[in-house]
Amino acid sequence: MKEFVDIQKQFYEDLLESWVLMQPFIPFRYIQEMQGVADATGLSLEDIAVLNVGPYFVINCGSFAAWGPATHNGTMYHARSHDFPINIQDPETGAYLVEHQLLIVRKPDGFFKSVSPSLAGDVTCSDGINEMGIIPGMLSSWTADETYQGIGVGFRVRIALDCAATLEEAIHILTQNRTLGYNFIVSDGKIPDARGLATTPQKFDIIKPNQFHELLPHPMEDAVLISGRDRYEKLAERVRDNFGKINVEKALRLMDRPVAMKSNLHNVLFAPQTLEFWVAHAGSGTPACDEPYTHYSLSELLSRIE
Repeated sequence: MKEFVDIQKQFYEDLLESWVLMQPFIPFRYIQEMQGVADATGLSLEDIAVLNVGPYFVINCGSFAAWGPATHNGTMYHARSHDFPINIQDPETGAYLVEHQLLIVRKPDGFFKSVSPSLAGDVTCSDGINEMGIIPGMLSSWTADETYQGIGVGFRVRIALDCAATLEEAIHILTQNRTLGYNFIVSDGKIPDARGLATTPQKFDIIKPNQFHELLPHPMEDAVLISGRDRYEKLAERVRDNFGKINVEKALRLMDRPVAMKSNLHNVLFAPQTLEFWVAHAGSGTPACDEPYTHYSLSELLSRIE
């Protein structure tokens, strides 16, 4: 963990300044958790804050949710590629990210249980699924607008996992106290249904299935897709070609390159109706999408820590 803090030293003061502005808005339970990580590692609370704030300035991801007529047997699938616009294979910039990937299973008192593909030392997260079948996943923004007087995007995803029981509750959490411009896809396996969210500090748009957006020009019934421009075109083409036939294997392949970037740290596919998910992590020299996927069940993982 210290290695990753050291890597960010050139940005340390800027990240710390961002954290100082953000900290008054962050629920105290997360600051306590960060202090616990600091105590366990011998690092300072400021170091852990930089670790949790830093990566979310550079995420550049793709995602889709599909269900009903869009998929085989109507099963809901929600996939996300976790990409960085940096070389994750570079020993100075990406080695820590590749070598310290893990799953974090949470069973917090008074909140919903959840799991997220994550990094050692993370209190925040970029995606995950909770026991209510709610999946929030962040994506890169179409705007550079920013403020730091609010709740950072990684913390908002974590709050949604901890607190949201419905799609509406998750949308409310993800669109409150906004900081950097960020997009999301959030889904609810109980309905099933999903929404795209395009957020900036000044405003947010809610994108429904089959709804046209100028930057998402290929709306589809019972599906929501968001990615960068060329990658979005490829993702839309793949979903359209497999419409009505999407099963686990096809859904995994929809996120292959070039939808996923060369800097693809992890890929995850959720099936929220059964609380199952499949995760691939980047290897030494290979993006996550080229690595084998491992199948998990949130229910089974939670049974290990009951």
